[in-house]
Amino acid sequence: MKKALVNGFLILAIVIHCVMLWNLAAHFDWKPGVPPEISPRKTGAATPGHWMPGKGLSLLSKESESRIADKWRQTVRYHVRSMELMALPPRQSDNFGLDLLMRDANNTDPGGDFFQLYRSGLDVRNGTSIYQNYPDDMDPRLKREMDQAVPFHPPNRYPPGFAWTIGLLLTTMKPWTAFWFWVIVHEIVLVFCIAKSWKLAAGSRVRFKIATAMWLAFLPWYLELYMGQTTFIIMAATFILAAHLDDRAGSFHAGVWWTVSLITKPITLLFAPVLIKKRRLGMLVTGLAVAIGSSALYFIKHPNDTMLFLRWMSGEEMVLSLGNYCFQALTYRFHTSDWVTRGFAVLFVLIGLYMTFRRKRTHPNRMIAIWVCIYFLAYTHVWEHHLVLFLPALILPWLYSGKKRYVGIWLLTACPSFFYFFNNHWNWTREILYLSGAALPVMLLFVDQLFFNPPRALNGD
Repeated sequence: MKKALVNGFLILAIVIHCVMLWNLAAHFDWKPGVPPEISPRKTGAATPGHWMPGKGLSLLSKESESRIADKWRQTVRYHVRSMELMALPPRQSDNFGLDLLMRDANNTDPGGDFFQLYRSGLDVRNGTSIYQNYPDDMDPRLKREMDQAVPFHPPNRYPPGFAWTIGLLLTTMKPWTAFWFWVIVHEIVLVFCIAKSWKLAAGSRVRFKIATAMWLAFLPWYLELYMGQTTFIIMAATFILAAHLDDRAGSFHAGVWWTVSLITKPITLLFAPVLIKKRRLGMLVTGLAVAIGSSALYFIKHPNDTMLFLRWMSGEEMVLSLGNYCFQALTYRFHTSDWVTRGFAVLFVLIGLYMTFRRKRTHPNRMIAIWVCIYFLAYTHVWEHHLVLFLPALILPWLYSGKKRYVGIWLLTACPSFFYFFNNHWNWTREILYLSGAALPVMLLFVDQLFFNPPRALNGD
């Protein structure tokens, strides 16, 4: 690539990232102090005119009359009638700027997921269920005080180890101060991943600069910050684990990230076959022991929470909401069968196991990328902010190869979806197009990692 083009891309990415941070900060009033007093504010910003009833854009406005679309409409009606939907509190801030490009940022204020972390810490402090599975005789005054201590929150779905560490730490700060502390932690981890990219680029300034731009200008990262999510921990752990398996990161370093990721979200259990294949059994057992042990201590004391947590973790039922932004949600609109979704999941996992154990010369980074793709293709509950986990699966092959096709796949994922055009005017056709934007890049990378030889020789390939 030409030097001017690469530098221009990097500068543009830095600007985009600064806009993300500014856009998020613009949701708040900031009063001087140490730390500053932070509170949500109304900006007076209006939503786009074409979101109003009867004013949708004409693109794909005609509803499909096929039997598939009709069956889908019936499924949605049944789902709305039969499912208890969580009520969202009135917004304290406006939709503003980048929010208009993403579904979840339009449904909630900043911190839409964060305050479940904060609330779980309050539950730990008060010795109550971290999943709000409270007994009937719980002191109503205590419950009311905890409800008033956080602006809003969904029910906590994180493992006990996370609530007893990060959740407890966050409660040492005021709620909105804790939220911005969490944003700063996100940014520190991102800088860490960028610094690690330099080593993996093996001295190539072009590959490093492009990788840096890919880290910085990824639009789902804004949603990760906005929601106050934890997928960035899984993202960094995946990146470091892949580097370790290629002997480019220390075992202790990678083991700590692996263990932290397991007490955050058990997504990284997907990499257990790779650790077994690469004979990292000590790391595997240590991480599992910490994660399972910390959870077991809690669930022994709160046995009624055990099945509640396992049901949430397993993703038993398909979520029909457009926030469920994954391949399974796309295909479900064609077949509406939970058995078919399970069949897809089993198929993808079997492919991953074959590539891991039957292919003798599959590079470990390719294995990691394949298992990341399997998460997006097989799991039934995937949200748009989860796409930050897709970053290491794309940036690793780019750093190793310098092939432009990985930048192309990144661009498909980094750019805004069709949400802005279709919001409040959805039909079956528009939902298919919208969800295809999430499924297509993942499928492209999955096929690439399965069938295409790496463009240059890699250790172990």
